[in-house]
Order: sequence, then structure tokens, then C-alpha cells
Amino acid sequence: LDMSGNRIRELHPGTFAGLEKLRNVIINNNEIEVLPNHLFVNLSYLSRIEFRNNRLRQVQLHVFAGTMALSAISLEQNRLSHLHKETFKDLQKLMHLSLQGNAWNCSCELQDFRDFAISKRLYTPPTDCQEPPQLRGKLWSEVPSENFACRPRILGSVRSFIEANHDNISLPCRIVGSPRPNVTWVYNKRPLQQYDPRVRVLTSVEQLPEQTTQVLTSELRIVGLRASDKGAYTCVADNRGGRAEAEFQLLVSGDYAGAVSASDGMGMGAIGAPTLDPQTNMFLIICLIITTLLLLVLVAVLTLFWYCRRIKTYQKDTTMMSGDGLISSKMDKTHNGSMLEGSV
Repeated sequence: LDMSGNRIRELHPGTFAGLEKLRNVIINNNEIEVLPNHLFVNLSYLSRIEFRNNRLRQVQLHVFAGTMALSAISLEQNRLSHLHKETFKDLQKLMHLSLQGNAWNCSCELQDFRDFAISKRLYTPPTDCQEPPQLRGKLWSEVPSENFACRPRILGSVRSFIEANHDNISLPCRIVGSPRPNVTWVYNKRPLQQYDPRVRVLTSVEQLPEQTTQVLTSELRIVGLRASDKGAYTCVADNRGGRAEAEFQLLVSGDYAGAVSASDGMGMGAIGAPTLDPQTNMFLIICLIITTLLLLVLVAVLTLFWYCRRIKTYQKDTTMMSGDGLISSKMDKTHNGSMLEGSV
């Protein structure tokens, strides 16, 4: 049965029902986007299927159910980005699977099928990757399985504001990604120092119901909250697929945190640092600069006052008042050693 070049856009389940002895189905050069489940029902003699140069984006899991004699499938020149191995695993006689010319995204979603195709010797070059950019143009056989990775993804908000109203705080960061991401914490753009016994990072893994995806939870806990613990805490997850971040802006009430700090009596701050936060440090520096400037001004004023007094004293010493109200001036001329006296 050859239906090539007919601008067919859709095929329904059971389209070929009643054609029990159909052996070859060729539907190339059409506009089909989806191969639905149970499209080929009870076609026990069907051995070859061709869907070249269509617009296929999806091949559903049970599309080939009941085609036990199927030995060759051609899906060339379509728009497929991933497939599932479950679609083909029951086809015991499958010998040839042609997949080149598609928009393959070589991520974790394609990893299982890629491994299946290579292990069953169904892979045929030049089937290559189109995404991600760093793998574009590389053949499946050239890329190690572990490099078929999915960029980490944060579940929930990537930026949160947390107001502390207890003496303990917990910041949970939930992530999915394959391979399992490596998670680190950053405090105010610097790596979090975990030597402080008040700070702990707990890690757990859970399986989502009815899915193969695992959720990694990295939970930052701070016990005995202090005023200087406030700031930006960033959860950073990375793997071969990329990097993702979630920021928690911790807000601490001044009155409450002050009471907590006073009660511990330790004089230590957040994460093993002094209690003075950056804002307080900046305020102290500004105060120190202003105080220094005021002292310099005071010294300058005192120096000027002393100089004026000295000049006045000198003039008083060189001017004498005579007994009859006349003023006598004495000028010492050092260049000739003589004294000039005058009266008015």
C-alpha cells in the first residue's frame, strides 16, 4: 500500500483494519504530525513501514502494537526530537530503523532510547544531534551516554522572600535533572561556610508518583537565628546539562533578632562571622571618616587661633606708650646695626 505524496495530515487508529495480509505501508512525502496508538491493529504480516519526509513530531507508545513481523521502519526527514524505547522493545524481528534528518534533542529524554538503539544495533549514521548547542552535529555514537543530560530545573519559585519569625529557619530547594545535579549553597555571593555548627545542609531524594523522574531536595537549616544571618542564600544546581539557581532572601526582624543575639551572649554573628552585618560596618566606617574630618577641622581652627594670638603679642611687644600720651616706635634695622628712634 503506497499513499505517498497525497498531502495526508492525519491517520486515525484502525485506519488499516481489515487488511490482515498487508505487508508494506509506504506513506512518504505527506504532512502527518502524529502516529497514534493502535494505528496498525492485527496486521500480523506487516514487515515494512515508511514515513519519510512528513512532519512527524510524535510517535505514540503503542503505535506498533500487534505488528510482530515488523522488520524495517523508516522515519527519516521528520521533526522528531525524542522517542521512547517502549515503542520498539516488543518488535523482536526489527532489523532496520532509519532515523536521520530529525531534530534530535540529545538530552536525558532521549538517553534511554539512544542506548536501546545502539545496544540492539538499530542505530544507523548519520543520525546526529541538533540540540543542545554543545552537541549539535555530533553523531549519537560519538557522544557518551552520560552526556545525554537534562539541565537542572528548580521546582517552585526561583526567587523568594522569607521573613524569619522563629529562632530556627529552613530553606528547601527542590530540583530535577539528569544526571543527578550537584548542589551547593552561596551566602551573599560567597560560598557558604558550613563549619558553623548552627548551619546544616540536608539532602534527600524522592520518586515522583507514576514517573521515572527523581526529585532532589537540598534543605538549608539555620538554628539560633541572629540578626547578621539575614541576606541572600542561593541554591546552585549544576550537571553536564547546565546550571540552575534559586535565591532565598532572608529577612530578619531587628527587634526579634536583637533579642536573640542578646540571649546567646556569644558576640558572634551569622555563619561563624562577627555579628556586625555589612550595613552596620558601612555605617561605622562613615562615622569614623566624619569624626576624623571634624578633628582635622578642630586642629586647623586651634592652629589659626594660636597664630593670631602670636601676631598680636608680637605687635604689642614692639609698640610702647610714652608717659605724656605719645607713642614711641623702635625699629631694629639689622642690616646696618643702627637704631632709629622717632616720636609723634
